[in-house]
Amino acid sequence: MIESGGGPTRVLTGRIHSVGPAARFGAFRGALDADGPRDLDRALIRKLGLF
Repeated sequence: MIESGGGPTRVLTGRIHSVGPAARFGAFRGALDADGPRDLDRALIRKLGLF
């Protein structure tokens, strides 16, 4: 979960794809907290079968 729009938001890892700077859409929504990158890495490793 990340904080976005004043409340928690789930990050969906089922639709992972690269997006270049010119193709990004919408306004900046926020950043991960201190534990966020580690938790996101774990979720991606599990989802992509890299464990």
